[in-house]
Amino acid sequence: HRFTITLSAVLIASLMAGCGAQEEPATSTTPAVAPETKSAPAAAVEQVTQQVEKTATVVTEVVETAKDELDRLLAAFQNADASTLGNVQKVVASVREANYSDALPLLQQLAGNIDLTPEQKALLQPVIDMVTQKLGTAAVDEAVEDQAEAVSDLKKSLPLGN
Repeated sequence: HRFTITLSAVLIASLMAGCGAQEEPATSTTPAVAPETKSAPAAAVEQVTQQVEKTATVVTEVVETAKDELDRLLAAFQNADASTLGNVQKVVASVREANYSDALPLLQQLAGNIDLTPEQKALLQPVIDMVTQKLGTAAVDEAVEDQAEAVSDLKKSLPLGN
């Protein structure tokens, strides 16, 4: 989901930059010969493609880090009582399914458990931070997706010849 948001933002910025570019008028009296350069829209698409490749690498790293945090969290609670372990399993499942609004109350409940070990408490905090951040950006994500759709429609209407 983060990849989609980042991709959308990059698409919007790149296409807006490409659409604002204007060609210099020919100052010579001889017929202008088009240089072998790409049109502004094609250059913008190429720039977006390069940025998407960079973003995909970063997104993959972020996803792997989140997966590792969830795996460590689950492992740290394997010997917890059945109720606590069940809540941790629900949190992990909710986060993996991007169901952050279900995960946060359970995380807060787990964080308030006085029987947690220091390791368990330390492993909960990054997950709480991640879920809180995801919930805070949900509205932005939706707006960016709407804009990405509009940019996609605009992109389809642009001539992309080289």
